[in-house]
Amino acid sequence: MLLRFHDAASAALFLPDVQLAFRQAEPSGTELIAVDWHGRQYLTLEPSSSGDPMVYRADIGFGDFAELVALAEWREVVGERPAEVLDGDLLDRFLAATDPTPEGLAVTHCIGYTTPLFLGGEDAISNLAVSDLEVYWTLGSQLLAQVRDLPPGTPISGIRLS
Repeated sequence: MLLRFHDAASAALFLPDVQLAFRQAEPSGTELIAVDWHGRQYLTLEPSSSGDPMVYRADIGFGDFAELVALAEWREVVGERPAEVLDGDLLDRFLAATDPTPEGLAVTHCIGYTTPLFLGGEDAISNLAVSDLEVYWTLGSQLLAQVRDLPPGTPISGIRLS
């Protein structure tokens, strides 16, 4: 399953973590719309003056928040080429390298980085593991919120998780 759409309950569960990790998602009117197999959250902010909201991707593994495309275009592209748009080849490589291969990815799980890239983790299959999606975001958002304003290469110690 490459992409799962949020319902009201799952959106409400993850929104505080997305807003903690990424200041750009703090305005009222932020709406989580989906999450992919890699734990990346897709959201819209308040509609622009054109009325068509933009889709943003909040990637806790990379510590990255990116504007993608207008919502209508995002739905079309994801519908037409989901494997290409959602890094299906990376998922396939992870599954091929995993022993034993997971039976399927539960709706409550993702394949995330064991050491986030924003903390110096390597962007490699060996740094990926099946994770509980809620734990991945809760821990990742707290870590990113504590280090986001530090210059690259700053030694990190004394991290607090609540």
